[in-house]
Amino acid sequence: LRNAPENTFVVPYRPTTSAQHEEAANLCQVALMPALHEIESTVRSLILTPLCRALNRRIAASIAKMHHGTYLEETIDAAAGDGASFVKKHLADLYASIAEQHLSRLPAEYANIVASIIAAFSIYTFVSNATLVRPLGEGARLRITQDLADFEMALENLVLNAGNSMSLGQVEHGKPYAELRAVRQMLYWTGMDDKRIAVASLAKSMLREVWVKDVRPSTVFHFLFSFAPPLLSS
Repeated sequence: LRNAPENTFVVPYRPTTSAQHEEAANLCQVALMPALHEIESTVRSLILTPLCRALNRRIAASIAKMHHGTYLEETIDAAAGDGASFVKKHLADLYASIAEQHLSRLPAEYANIVASIIAAFSIYTFVSNATLVRPLGEGARLRITQDLADFEMALENLVLNAGNSMSLGQVEHGKPYAELRAVRQMLYWTGMDDKRIAVASLAKSMLREVWVKDVRPSTVFHFLFSFAPPLLSS
């Protein structure tokens, strides 16, 4: 830099492509790299991580409301008139608020990170709670299937509002999205309809299902609770 011409950095600045300047730029980049990494680490640990935890707690509290009798047959019949699903009542506005109040104020790079973390957490939390619902009658299955479709659309909008170039299906290499889709098939599994089938045969039958490879073991375990006696509601 000492050897550069005096007017090199005079406004308007016109970058040069001399070997000296290229070397100086590379040296500056190398020297600043540790500081940039430290700043990035600080932003993630002191800003993004606490923000995601706080938002995820709000989301988890809203999702847990599905256990307040949302999918009982009498509740479904009473709510059939308004046509609003559980997701539209309790989650759609929440995600819209997160996008407007938080994601829109972050740089695109950080907004994408937050949206991806929230989307993955939301899918796993919603699926874990939905598969615990019991008793799981035909009406409840249909209502949950509708909610899963509305839920997917709400998350797609959240990811898009973050300015994300990737879709919901690409978050965390597509694993959360694959489970979200697989649960729709799992809800209609009829393997336990035959009460005479042996436990070993039942397990083998479940493992042969196409959806089983995309769901976590805990999700399957939760789903089995839906076959509990009707008096044991969620």
